[in-house]
Amino acid sequence: MTLNPAGLARSTDWAHTLPPRPLPRTATPVRGQYYLDYISRLADANHLELLELTEALDDPAAVILDPGRRRQHQQERLAAAAGQPLARIARLYWDDAGLYLRDPDGFRQLLRPACRRCTARRGITAPIACRLPPHQTVCRRHRLWTGPAARTHAAQLDIGPLPEILQAQRRHLAQLHTTRGRTSRPPSAPPPRPSTRPSAAAPGSRANGSACDHPRSCHPN
Repeated sequence: MTLNPAGLARSTDWAHTLPPRPLPRTATPVRGQYYLDYISRLADANHLELLELTEALDDPAAVILDPGRRRQHQQERLAAAAGQPLARIARLYWDDAGLYLRDPDGFRQLLRPACRRCTARRGITAPIACRLPPHQTVCRRHRLWTGPAARTHAAQLDIGPLPEILQAQRRHLAQLHTTRGRTSRPPSAPPPRPSTRPSAAAPGSRANGSACDHPRSCHPN
């Protein structure tokens, strides 16, 4: 198989191997957002169908790349089309290609909307499907419940009148950080055991190793 100067396989459609041009309008990525949900938002902002945009982002020549490099290649093309830094695109949730196909219902249970007040600060009013960590059940900045049961914006209840929930979340996060610190810290070496072997007494010292207080009287010439 011959490669072109871009390091990709030669394709009949050369345009697929080139980075896509930035779209007229961009969409702000949210950390943990499902990447297909982000592409859908990007398509809506530019009055495109989701299938149109995914086909434009697809690069058939990338099949020769290893899976890790292929994922990075997808992120680079999406960052170029969205006009967003690659680091922001990499913070999206990029799932395993076969995870959704193996269990669509279970996969949807993994996603829940981000805090509606956090996204509203960025000008986003629609729910953002995210893969949030299991321990993240409260938005401490806006005091909203974002646990697994909060599947809609209406279900993100205000917990301001319930300070005990915020306190429990703080304690849980502190315990989590402590547990992670213990598992990542290497085990400490045990203290050295005292030697039971008698050591030779140095000149001018007693047999037990302590220095002689009166060397002239104890050791006359």
